[in-house]
Amino acid sequence: VSAFLLNRSSDLLVRPKYDLTLIDEGQDFPNSFYQLCYKLTKNRRIVWAYDEFQNIFNTDVQDEKETFGKDAEGNYYVDFSRRENPYQDITLKCCYRNPRKVLIGAFSLGLGIYSKQVLQRLESNLHWESLGFKVEQGNCRDGEQMVISRPIENTPSVIHEQLDHYSMRWRSFDSLDEECMYVASEITKDIKEQGLLPDDICVICVDQRQIERYYSTLSDLLSSQTIRTFNMLKAANANRKFSYEGFVTLATLNKAKGNETGMVYIVGADALFKYPGNVLARNKLFTAITRAKGWVTICGTNKTVMNICSEELHRLKDNDYKLVFTQ
Repeated sequence: VSAFLLNRSSDLLVRPKYDLTLIDEGQDFPNSFYQLCYKLTKNRRIVWAYDEFQNIFNTDVQDEKETFGKDAEGNYYVDFSRRENPYQDITLKCCYRNPRKVLIGAFSLGLGIYSKQVLQRLESNLHWESLGFKVEQGNCRDGEQMVISRPIENTPSVIHEQLDHYSMRWRSFDSLDEECMYVASEITKDIKEQGLLPDDICVICVDQRQIERYYSTLSDLLSSQTIRTFNMLKAANANRKFSYEGFVTLATLNKAKGNETGMVYIVGADALFKYPGNVLARNKLFTAITRAKGWVTICGTNKTVMNICSEELHRLKDNDYKLVFTQ
């Protein structure tokens, strides 16, 4: 739609209208959307927030020079290297959503730190530190041994002290039914023994081919325990809510983005590890894991495939939750 408007509309239709434009989940939008916002916003007052590791739509992360282009004299309309505003490029170091080990686990799996080959890497020590990590060893040069840790001060103390030591689990099963029975049993314990509210809990299926079967099976199993579910696959198109009071949310990954719950169960994770070198699949896993404010459990059915996840997380644990790899 944004590309169509830019190509077909006159200046009378697309002209400055808004004093300020705020863009959330900026990694999901194409260049044409930013260009349209540029034309609609007075005095170029645009702020966009993004997390490049949550790019699940295979969209290029914005390069401000290429996105907004050049003027008649060949100068870039937007060029952060000119340092025209001290607040123009801000990286947030402190994570208030996730327990420390959940966040480190998400980065480890998302970047493929402990896979056969590191899949994504940051270009400098400064980049690591700007994201709230500490470079204990290495200088991001090819062939160097890197040791990266995450200081406790970049995770709020209450979350770290209360949840950090048992915040992440992973399990593999012989069948989808066995996996669903385990998840339904754990959710029942969460509610009836541990005191979580149903709407504190979210299930995210990352296997698109089996998602309907997963959610149908889970709904039936939980219903037998008098636990109600909100299945987002069956929600009306007009629905804008992620959760409802008294209901466990069965979410799609797309709808989970930008939302969070205390307890997250990721099911069908073997679908992401069938191609362990797929960066987009790793980004999807990172996004699902970081929905958890308290605890996350990663589940899958193919034990051979899930061993990839298990081995990577065991290596992370053996290295005291530090990212240790060769650049």
